[in-house]
Amino acid sequence: MRYDLAGRTVAITGAGGGLGVALAEALRAKNANIALLDLDASRVEAQAERLGNGRLARGWAADVRDLGTLTDVMREVREHFGRLDVVIAGAGVLGPVKALSTTTAPDWDRVIDVNLNGVWRTFKAAAPHVAEQRGHLLAMSSMVGFIHPPMLGSYAASKAGVWALCDALRLELATEGSRWAASTRSSSARR
Repeated sequence: MRYDLAGRTVAITGAGGGLGVALAEALRAKNANIALLDLDASRVEAQAERLGNGRLARGWAADVRDLGTLTDVMREVREHFGRLDVVIAGAGVLGPVKALSTTTAPDWDRVIDVNLNGVWRTFKAAAPHVAEQRGHLLAMSSMVGFIHPPMLGSYAASKAGVWALCDALRLELATEGSRWAASTRSSSARR
């Protein structure tokens, strides 16, 4: 199925990082309006300026660990662009490369909170707006969600959890108006 992005609005969490920057550029090349969400507001505001000024691209400070802020930002995105069609939950952290014996609870909690709970919060905040457009929710995962290397327990668990969450939400969200929820791995999307 082909999905024409011209004139549609795409919000990306983690938009200030490498993959987020590349996604934003590729989506603007397809004539999508881009909402750039990241912890670093100045970075995504400068990025938005390069991508098309406030009319075609705009940056917002957002932390995927804060549902209230995400809810407010998704509403602002919808109001600013008049619609919210696609949301890409791309914010993530690798966390420390440590064995179980040296991993601290705060280390573990941070990775799970950003990588897995952050996807849930992003989808929770965006779903009503995306459903209005019968749009798409996508989450970034990793091959580490399938191939579990030592010393990356929290990262592997979080990325495997993203796949499981998206599989569970795929049918659930279809009944509420969103076409599908998918995880991406490497550079390909799975439906």
